[in-house]
Amino acid sequence: MGIPRITEEQIKQLCTLRSFQRGKRYYKSGAILSPTRQGNVLQAYCAGSRYEPYRVRVEFDDEGIVSAFCTCPYDWGGYCKHIVALLLTWIHEPESFREVEDLDTLLNRMSKEDLIKLIKRMIKREPRFEQFVGDFAVGSRRFDVTAFRNRVERILDRMRYEAPDVGDIEELVKDADDFFEAGKHHYALVAYRVIAEELLASYPELYDEKGELAEVIGKCIEGMGRCLPHVGDELRREGLLALAELCFIDTKIGGYDLTVEVPDIIAAHITAADLPALEESVFEAMAKFKDGWSKKWAAELLIKAYQALGEDEKLLSLCEEVGLYSVRAFKLLELGRKEEALETMGMVNIPNRLIEFAEALIAQGDTEAALEFVAERLRKDFDEGMAVWLAEQYAQRGKTSEAQKLWLRVFQEHPSLKHYRRLRELADKLGRWETLRPRILSGLEHDGQFAVLVDIYLDEGEHDKALDALASLKARGSKGWVYSYPGDYVLKVAEAVEKTHPREAIALYRELAEKLIEMTNRSAYREAVEFLKRARDLYRAIGAADEWEQYIAALRAQYPRRRALQEELELAGL
Repeated sequence: MGIPRITEEQIKQLCTLRSFQRGKRYYKSGAILSPTRQGNVLQAYCAGSRYEPYRVRVEFDDEGIVSAFCTCPYDWGGYCKHIVALLLTWIHEPESFREVEDLDTLLNRMSKEDLIKLIKRMIKREPRFEQFVGDFAVGSRRFDVTAFRNRVERILDRMRYEAPDVGDIEELVKDADDFFEAGKHHYALVAYRVIAEELLASYPELYDEKGELAEVIGKCIEGMGRCLPHVGDELRREGLLALAELCFIDTKIGGYDLTVEVPDIIAAHITAADLPALEESVFEAMAKFKDGWSKKWAAELLIKAYQALGEDEKLLSLCEEVGLYSVRAFKLLELGRKEEALETMGMVNIPNRLIEFAEALIAQGDTEAALEFVAERLRKDFDEGMAVWLAEQYAQRGKTSEAQKLWLRVFQEHPSLKHYRRLRELADKLGRWETLRPRILSGLEHDGQFAVLVDIYLDEGEHDKALDALASLKARGSKGWVYSYPGDYVLKVAEAVEKTHPREAIALYRELAEKLIEMTNRSAYREAVEFLKRARDLYRAIGAADEWEQYIAALRAQYPRRRALQEELELAGL
């Protein structure tokens, strides 16, 4: 794979102006040292403010830059000056980059003796590598948990003060993978656990914009799950408790959702003999947590385990204790205790869960109970989603009148073209639309819902009324309107009325263009030009080319000092 052409303008788009200017000075001063190209990867050292130069690396694909990394602590947005310097060196002095073969090819060509010399030289330069050598021979090594944990801690210490190099942590995960592949599942289980524990505990202090560290935690949790079937009962139990502890750590650091897979993993591997130890661990954690959310999250570990082991009464009791009423209601329904389930679900106020519960009732063949359950909840507290669900259930079962009444309520609470169309469809079936429509439109006008009126009139081809509604929208605003200028609706109407009301469309396109010109930036000018083109074409279509020439001449004369605008008009032939 080659490296595609890159320009200084492209680099400017990837960094701040300050970083680009400093990076250019670094390049010109020769700060880039030992630049190499390895396939589609550029690497070098860059002399900076510290004693040791920074390591810089940029990787490309056919489209451009895939990733860029520097060991400096810069994190103020875009690429740092050292990366800029490397890229500028590549643009202006590509011949200065030494071509090197990829690492696998290089190592495969080296003899055993040369590899030993290389490793010794690397250890002499970086003594910490000696421990990696001691740990690498998977088939013969013993696993020192303390030493392994120390390695993790040292890496995390560096990551707190430097740009995180996830590769160092991933090397440790590979060590755990090697243990697993070698059949040393007990070592692998502990290694995955140590990495996940230390990384979780330090997570709030680390910079993980791309989620790479979260991915490493996920890999370790998945690895622990793979190990559990291959170890003895005692180690499996320790592994289950360690997984639960990871959830507790996640909760303590603020709940980053880094351990969401854990309850399912525990449920997949737990036995009845393991349950007492897990219960003790979870109840102890729940006693320490102060807020209800944390208690519920801890309780979920046990709830999933209870489900897996068929401990229904324990599940129901725990759900009631921590307030997981919807889980309790679904279990009661599953056990055929419908009245208790309905009573419990009365304490739930999450519309989606209420709908799911109603659908579960329908799945059990109790449709009337499901519909009445949702209808009763709507009488207490109206919710759009629940009302739409119930209205469609009525419609499917031939209860068109009930469906139409409910859709009318939905439309009144949340007016929109989509709701209007469905209401129209149902009222048509009942022969009520001619009577109902004037009431609806009058109500919308009374409530100031001019944006919805524009949509409705355009949908029904009443362009005169759409233009009137748009005028009201611009003059008085609209209920729920966020922006001071309803440009989207102006464009929507202009496009719709081009054939029936070309002069009105011309006026709207001019209005859009002039609003954009007021923004005084080139991108807005370019957009304005597109609207001016539409106005020009309509002028010509109605035989008013002279009016267009007068208008565009006056527009040019109005802004003689806006060079960017004049250039865009010229480029567009206006």
